[in-house]
Amino acid sequence: MGEIMSLIQKIQTDKDVFKELVDKMEPLIKKYMRMLYKDEREDVRSEMTLALWEAVKRIEYCEKDGECMSFLCTALKNRFYELYRKSRKEHDNKLFVENDDVLDINKGDDIADMDNVLFSIDIEIFLRSMLGKSRKYSE
Repeated sequence: MGEIMSLIQKIQTDKDVFKELVDKMEPLIKKYMRMLYKDEREDVRSEMTLALWEAVKRIEYCEKDGECMSFLCTALKNRFYELYRKSRKEHDNKLFVENDDVLDINKGDDIADMDNVLFSIDIEIFLRSMLGKSRKYSE
């Protein structure tokens, strides 16, 4: 019997052994934490630990350590995809303005304010391009 399989069997009887499994899976958990950099790190860690716990409870039959690791890694990967979709939906609909204000499209922030911001950004880009051209001619 492999190391991971025996660890999972110990977890079934003694819940305190779960910490050892989390320590073994720590590199993969940290990888997913880095990839979800816009979210709170401790929230991502908690979600990944919960996904690992649920996978241990769901696992029914594994003959080899490789099968167990594959099952656990797939469970973590699936939770990552779920968190990534939520994070992307939340963070992609925000527009950050120069004075650190945030307009959130999903929350129904005043569209007129957002139009003013976009208009002022367009004017700024236009002026920069015109100033750049005028400098070329004046030199």
